[in-house]
Amino acid sequence: MVSPSLHDLTRYLLAAGGAINPDGVDAYLLYVEDDCLRLKHWTGTQFGDEETIAEDIRPGSTASYVVNGTIRTIVCISSTNVIRAWKYHEEDEEWVEDESIPAHTVHPNSHITAGVDAEQRLRVAFQGPTGRLVILDEKWAQTALPANPIIGTPLFTVLWKGSFEVCYVSNNTRIHMVSNNSDKVMIDHALTENLKRMVILPNQSDELEVFGLTEKDTILRVAMEGGMGMSKEVGVILNGRFIEPKVEGNVFSLAHRILNM
Repeated sequence: MVSPSLHDLTRYLLAAGGAINPDGVDAYLLYVEDDCLRLKHWTGTQFGDEETIAEDIRPGSTASYVVNGTIRTIVCISSTNVIRAWKYHEEDEEWVEDESIPAHTVHPNSHITAGVDAEQRLRVAFQGPTGRLVILDEKWAQTALPANPIIGTPLFTVLWKGSFEVCYVSNNTRIHMVSNNSDKVMIDHALTENLKRMVILPNQSDELEVFGLTEKDTILRVAMEGGMGMSKEVGVILNGRFIEPKVEGNVFSLAHRILNM
């Protein structure tokens, strides 16, 4: 998979959720607008087709778009803080709500994330009413995870070395990753800024690193370097666009480094 540029990562971070195609060129992004969940196709240069998936969605909430072979699923949070899900029916060419999902209630500040595990089974993670991090399996059964997240932590899932992991900000201000059986520090670095969203990617050293959107609308890179955790501001968002910092009069392009991994 081609690593996206920081401009494309910013577009993803500003959306409620979405999925980048394996070729790294186009993407399907979700937005919550006027209490509606909308799916927009990003062609790589501009937005193309878009459609409304659902109404009565919690304003400012996140959502997740999962592609599993020919199966496409969207999960989101309703205006009453309940998990809702849609599946795409190829024959009818329409999104149909999954009525089999129980009424799983989320914390009013919870985000939501989803992905597929090593057996290609859907997994959905969020914070329950008490703030506890929980995960749903493909049959929508709920399991509490052994984690201690901050309330409103950004969430992201990765399939890492065969293990399905949910990444989050712990109450020790470090980014952790948790599976059904274990919780561990992913990057041993105490954050000094709150993250609203985050994307997690492997780097050249075959380690995971984080690109997070802060409450000040800066893009923060959090990673392990030389055995130590670090964070660095790599840009700022202005009018919905990523602006790179300048170093000694020259534009410093981390995006170029990512694209040429």
